[in-house]
Amino acid sequence: MIGSNEQFPEIVIVANPEHIEIVSRGVEAIRKWRIENPGKRLDLSGARLTLHQYQDAFLEDADLINSKLFESEYREDQLIESLYGDEGVMRNLKKQIDCHTAKKRNTRKLYDQIYAFLMWVVQSVLFGPKLLTSVKVFKKNVKAWQSKQRELFPISEGTDVLIAGFIRFVRVGFIAFFIALIPLSIQIVQTSAMLVLR
Repeated sequence: MIGSNEQFPEIVIVANPEHIEIVSRGVEAIRKWRIENPGKRLDLSGARLTLHQYQDAFLEDADLINSKLFESEYREDQLIESLYGDEGVMRNLKKQIDCHTAKKRNTRKLYDQIYAFLMWVVQSVLFGPKLLTSVKVFKKNVKAWQSKQRELFPISEGTDVLIAGFIRFVRVGFIAFFIALIPLSIQIVQTSAMLVLR
């Protein structure tokens, strides 16, 4: 009933019991599970974990939503090291976030560069005889992109960016082409009307 003081039931998130068992067995069990299950994530959502389970085997890519982490036998300095040290949980998370942000930023920059270049090609083709120059510059830009950006963009991601840029180019290119045809079509209509009137 709306407006009542009744509390909504709490949503309970439960971790995969098999995954909790694997983590509780330690580093070697986690490594073995990762080898046997490539590409899968440990589901530890809602689990009660002690930080000593993190110490030697960082649970990279594990689902830790609503998990509760306890210090167990750690002293304060060990706890801080396990969270913020060179291989700590927080440091690895920050690296992943920074890497993802950089990839998104570079992907957007690459997309904008490709789109701007393709629009320049359209303008060059429609408004001047620069097609050969446009093709040469395009090839040069593609080679530069391949040599400088390959390690930042996996081949599938780079391909997706090129396809998205090309689709936008085709859409806007056709619109620009038809806009460029308007004065030409007006001139054709005027010339035809003059010929008919003679």
